[in-house]
Amino acid sequence: MRRFSAQYVPVTVYVTVLDEEVVQLDFKLTREEKSPAPKGPPATQDPSAQEFQNLIKELSSERGLERLVLSSADDSNFYRYRPYKELSEFLRGLTLNFPHITKLRSLGQSVEFRTIWALEISNKPKEPEPAEPKIRFVGGIHGNAPVGTELLLEFAAFLCINYGKNSAITKLINETKIVIVPSSNPDGREKAQERQCTSTAGLVNAHGKDLDTDFFGNTSQHFVDPQPETKALMDFILERGDTLSVALDGGSVLATYPYNKPVQPVENEETLKYLAIVYANNHPTMHQGHPGCANNQGGTRM
Repeated sequence: MRRFSAQYVPVTVYVTVLDEEVVQLDFKLTREEKSPAPKGPPATQDPSAQEFQNLIKELSSERGLERLVLSSADDSNFYRYRPYKELSEFLRGLTLNFPHITKLRSLGQSVEFRTIWALEISNKPKEPEPAEPKIRFVGGIHGNAPVGTELLLEFAAFLCINYGKNSAITKLINETKIVIVPSSNPDGREKAQERQCTSTAGLVNAHGKDLDTDFFGNTSQHFVDPQPETKALMDFILERGDTLSVALDGGSVLATYPYNKPVQPVENEETLKYLAIVYANNHPTMHQGHPGCANNQGGTRM
């Protein structure tokens, strides 16, 4: 009798375990059909333009980001909304597990003294690197729109887990500074009612202010009594001078530019318009011009 040793594709799964909690983790191994590739870290390989195009195409497909992050995440955590405490521990867990490419900092505190976190992902997170483009992702401006927050948390984990394994992701992190602010209204998030899609609970902050509107009212450097969450984010914006910022909200399937309303003239407006059009045209349904959801219970907005 001849015996053959099976080859399987390695899998890395990241999971957060809270104090006094037991987590059951299920995962599936895929049999490797081909001979093992020569040894050597993918990080040293320069990905082709086609690899980047394939990554962008996958991200732009229907539920593309969801499929990508589920390939390396615990799907039992993906389909639920994490409260503030779990969100904070999740971010700390990323920095503990990937200290060489992450940096976690506090931008300030909310009305009810919850920390507004910003996670930087870069090959040199503790160095300024002014020549590199800086991309900022923000979620949770409205606490009752949690999908953007969860996507950003899993996107951060996906980037970290695949650094040094996926050549396109590795090059992206090596050549770009990515900052993720997953929850800019943590007080509203705590008040939001799960499974109540039409509820406005958690929309505003603890002072009853819509941070979206508050942000528009403080778009100059002369703030007019901004909410603490607004001031924390705007101080961060003025400090960094990011190349591009993307905010994920809920309510409609559309891409808006800039700031969702004509507050004031904006630099590079044509570039922002171009990016919004490219995003919409690559989205499975956004380019069809029907921003509302079929069940009228909200959707996603960038």
